[in-house]
Amino acid sequence: MTEKDQEKRLKAYVKVFIRLSSLGITDEKKLEGLDTDSLLYEQGISLEELKIISQMKKSVKNRRLFSYLMGGENDE
Repeated sequence: MTEKDQEKRLKAYVKVFIRLSSLGITDEKKLEGLDTDSLLYEQGISLEELKIISQMKKSVKNRRLFSYLMGGENDE
C-alpha cells in the first residue's frame, strides 16, 4: 500500500470516527449494538462510510479492530 493510499484510508477512518461520535457511538459495545440499517437514513452518509462501519463492527466482534485499522487482514 502506498503512502498516498494509507493517507486516504486514514482520512476515511477519521471521518467515520467523527460521524460515530456525533451519533453517540463512543465505545466498542455501542458500536456492536449499532443498527447499520438505521444508518441508511442518516443524512450525508456515504457508501464508503457504511462499508467502513460494517468492517469495524466485524473487527470489534472478532477482536481484530487494531489490525483492521492498520490495514491488516480481517477475519470475516
